[in-house]
Amino acid sequence: FEFGQQRQFEGTVWERPYPVLSVGASRYLLVGSGKRGGAPLVAGLDGRRVRVQGTLIERDGDHMIQVDSVAPASVDEGRTAAAEWRVEGTTVLDGEIVDSKCHLGVMKPGDGPTHRDCAVRCLLGGVPPMLVVADGSRARRIALASVEGRPLDWDLEPWAARPVQVRGPVYVRGTERFLGVEAAGISLRP
Repeated sequence: FEFGQQRQFEGTVWERPYPVLSVGASRYLLVGSGKRGGAPLVAGLDGRRVRVQGTLIERDGDHMIQVDSVAPASVDEGRTAAAEWRVEGTTVLDGEIVDSKCHLGVMKPGDGPTHRDCAVRCLLGGVPPMLVVADGSRARRIALASVEGRPLDWDLEPWAARPVQVRGPVYVRGTERFLGVEAAGISLRP
């Protein structure tokens, strides 16, 4: 987390399932300050080129921007149509549900039992949930959304920062991926 270091990014905003700024081949999840997601900051800008001022959050190649301001790019090229999400298949993964903002670097630790209360509040505030899956010495992360491709609008408190098993379809659009989940598809692991 580059605390106190403002950067400017220019790219195309996609609002669903969670706000993302597309800059060339790179994708940055967008969040607000504090324990808030980024959806209100980019509402109505889906497919538009914008200039984002904010702070970079990064961990192991996964990127996020804590947004301070969003403005249309100097040249308005109109809206770009987003590629469609496609289902890559259904999977079952074991891991931990975290709030992406803290986990990617804003808090240390940003996972585990000591971070549970903070994670619950961040998730309730709209910060995108992620499933962190141990994969040898490196963790893999995938955002969680509804099976309809919308942000999760139900309380993840029973599962946040605990070992879980999650079952659902994997959706792919370019380099973006998310796991579609329903409450019935999440279970606690011993």
